[in-house]
Amino acid sequence: MYLDNNIENKIKNKLLSLTSKNELTHQKFLIALSGGMDSIFLSSIMLTLGKKNNFDISLCYINHNLHPDTEKAKHLCRTFASNNNLLLFTQDIDKVYWKDQTNIEARAREKRYILL
Repeated sequence: MYLDNNIENKIKNKLLSLTSKNELTHQKFLIALSGGMDSIFLSSIMLTLGKKNNFDISLCYINHNLHPDTEKAKHLCRTFASNNNLLLFTQDIDKVYWKDQTNIEARAREKRYILL
């Protein structure tokens, strides 16, 4: 994947600001992967930067069981991880958890943060 140097440097600088040692070498990043375009793109960028800067990437897919295409999304995440030799953690949230919940999107985000 080709990255514009300006974009690559901005992302790299942001990552550096998040690390305690101010270096990326030997750092580990866990990326929440949904199977959507945004998370696949982010993961692709991180993969490119990881190869150039010697840091490790793992992926995590959380199946909230909130839409009918969850199995397709999980399969896409598994394929992406396999094709790029990345470790993928998966977690399924039982549909029962969502019964009688309000503001499901916020609850899903909270649950995802707890699991990550």
